[in-house]
Order: sequence, then C-alpha cells, then structure tokens
Amino acid sequence: MSVEGIWTSEILGLFGWETTGIVICENGRAIDGGNHHYSVGSYETSGDQIHIALSVEYHSTPRTISGASDKTLKVEINGTVENDIIDGQGSSCGPTGPESHVQTNSTHGPSRNLSTIDTLTN
Repeated sequence: MSVEGIWTSEILGLFGWETTGIVICENGRAIDGGNHHYSVGSYETSGDQIHIALSVEYHSTPRTISGASDKTLKVEINGTVENDIIDGQGSSCGPTGPESHVQTNSTHGPSRNLSTIDTLTN
C-alpha cells in the first residue's frame, strides 16, 4: 500500500489518544503540523513496514512528551501499515530530556491522495 497522502496524527498521552494534527507523506518526505507544532522529516517503507524520522518544533508552549519542556524534539517511529492505518511505536528525545517511548496511530483522511491539494491550489 502506498503511504503517500494526507494522514491524521494521534499520540497516546496521559489522558488517552490525542489528535496532534496531520501528516503529509510525499516522495519520502514527511511534513507534520498542528496548532502547537510543526515537523519535518522523512519516511521509508518496506512491504507493510514504515519508519518515520521527524524533527519537531513547537511554536507555543511545548508538551512534556519527552520528560522535559523542550521546544525541539527528535522523534523516530516504526510501524505497520494496514487498512489505511499506520500503527506505530517509537521514541522521542529533546536536548534536555531523557528519551521516552511514544505510541502513535495515523489514518488516511477523506482526501486520500495529494491530487486533491493540487486541485485546490491551482
């Protein structure tokens, strides 16, 4: 299955699953954004496996995802792609905090492919 397109992004936090924004995957590049952060990075797939590496920058009060309130985080996620769902496990680490475990879940939204973006922007 191709992972190119627009995905919702959720992370398992202290209060359950929280939607964090969207992820756009295109040609090995991953761009993520929400109301408090943006991320840039890359992804690689092999069969139904995916690896995503992101650099997260907060533009408001940072979340304590890594055990410290860092404005910048490195996030590495390994997951499985099945039935329009990416189920991932990974780690995050900020410059002052210890590495911590993250659990993620992403689903393809109704705008499944990037041609929808091209149509809206042209």
